[in-house]
Amino acid sequence: MSKAPSVKYTAILLGVFFVPFLMKEEFREPYPALILPSGASKAKVIGGEVSSTKYLGYGVTQDGEREEVDLVKLIRPAPSHYLKYIFKNDFGLRPERVEAAKGRKKWKYTARASTPENVKDCKKWVSQKIGNQYVALVVIEKKVRVRQSDGVISSEEIKKEEIYDLQ
Repeated sequence: MSKAPSVKYTAILLGVFFVPFLMKEEFREPYPALILPSGASKAKVIGGEVSSTKYLGYGVTQDGEREEVDLVKLIRPAPSHYLKYIFKNDFGLRPERVEAAKGRKKWKYTARASTPENVKDCKKWVSQKIGNQYVALVVIEKKVRVRQSDGVISSEEIKKEEIYDLQ
């Protein structure tokens, strides 16, 4: 007959898993995370339409021509679902402070302002990633609605358009 786990063993396991849980709930999630995501994200369906956000990037040449840039390749090795957070932080190309409220919590996260040296390094890094022939990066955030019945785009709305000088 097998013996039940001891109280000591149970307390150790509780401590090992409770600390990351507490960090995620009260502070920020530890990396690498011990707590796995609870499931896939859900799409909002309103009146038979699915709503989502789409990000488009364009490099602007000296002549003012826009050429499409793959934003997923730009932010690599970061995963593509981080794009909205990177965009909210202006790709690190703005020297102002960034504030973001955490969902159900009552506190705000404030990112440090980028120093002029950081902005210069970031511009150089972005230029290398998208190609040195561009003088600016244009990022557009669109809200797209797709009919659930046939998959046709019913509407597109530009929510935000930012131009980042890379010079």
